[in-house]
Amino acid sequence: MSIAPPLHKAVRKNQKATPPPVPEKPKGPARMPRKPLPPLIRVENPRRLRKGSKEHRKLGGLVIASPAWGSPFRPREVDGQWFVAWIGDEMQLERFKPDGWEDIPCETRLEAAQLALEASRDWIASPASSGLQDHARAILRGYNLICFCPPDWPCHGDVLLELANQ
Repeated sequence: MSIAPPLHKAVRKNQKATPPPVPEKPKGPARMPRKPLPPLIRVENPRRLRKGSKEHRKLGGLVIASPAWGSPFRPREVDGQWFVAWIGDEMQLERFKPDGWEDIPCETRLEAAQLALEASRDWIASPASSGLQDHARAILRGYNLICFCPPDWPCHGDVLLELANQ
């Protein structure tokens, strides 16, 4: 009488051994880790960069497309008509709204962007915004500023660059 060696738990008579389950690889961008952004350093000649561009990823800087540094004036389209609108109430700036402000109608998106830039420049230069001017100079001086605006379009980042690096 011979005694057979005990079979492994996974292998019994007429059964195949199954390998342990392999976790699925993540699909899409989750598979590759993001490249770290460059360190935040002050530069001699700061400029405005477009968020997501190669320059932005290479040079780095401060993102100004946020409620903290965004312009309270925006080009808006309503029923095919362009306007410069005050959105400062959404940014908790209602106490700084210019007296008697009404949305400015424009012919094109580019004209609305240019007028929004002028309105932003006038608003920041007003005596009521002197605290903002000092704060911008202290925080933004010497840094590249990053926004979503195309490089050849008017942008509040240009106004902040002028202000911070006077």
